[in-house]
Amino acid sequence: MSVNGAVAVEIDQTEPVGDVLARIEAELEAIAHAVDANQAHIAAAIGAAAVADPAYASAVQEADLLSQKVAGIASFLRAILLELSPEWRVDATAAVRALKLAELAHRLGTQGRGEHAHDDIDYGHCDLF
Repeated sequence: MSVNGAVAVEIDQTEPVGDVLARIEAELEAIAHAVDANQAHIAAAIGAAAVADPAYASAVQEADLLSQKVAGIASFLRAILLELSPEWRVDATAAVRALKLAELAHRLGTQGRGEHAHDDIDYGHCDLF
C-alpha cells in the first residue's frame, strides 16, 4: 500500500517466544528476591515486639509463601524455555501496552532485551505514593 506514492513498509514486531518468557522469568525472580529482602527490612524495623503477635507471624509466613510461589513460577518458566522451538515467535506489543507500570513495561517489552530485572535494584527502597 502506498501513501502519496511512498511504499509503506511493515515492521516485524515479533520476537522469539523464549525471549519474552526469559524476561518474564527474570522479573519473577526479581520479585521473589524483593519480597525476601523486604521481609528482612520489615522484621528489623518492627523488632521483637512483633514476635509475640500471631497476626505478624502469619503475615510473615504468607509473604514467605508468596516469595516461594513466585520463585517456583520463575523456575517453571525457565524449564519451559528449554523446550521451546526457537522458531516460535510472538508480538508482545499489545501485552506490554496493557501494563500499568512504565518500568515493568520497559523491562518486559523489547526495550528490556538484554537487561536483567534484578540489576541495580535496591530491594529496601520503595516509592511512596
